Amino acid sequence: MSSNEMLEEIWKIRNEHAHRFNDKLEAIFDDLRNQQKAGKRKVVSFINTLPESTASKIVKQAIENEAK
Repeated sequence: MSSNEMLEEIWKIRNEHAHRFNDKLEAIFDDLRNQQKAGKRKVVSFINTLPESTASKIVKQAIENEAK
């Protein structure tokens, strides 16, 4: 399988997944987050490795999004 074939397959799967949620990014993200929570793999965060200003912005944005 060539690199292009792999990329085409990845994009096909991505497009099928997006289509199930009418290409709504928030719905796609929610589904992926739910799959992540249901999975058995350990999820790690690299937030502590980011520069303080970047980490603060990400946390602030996440809190604002949770409030919506």
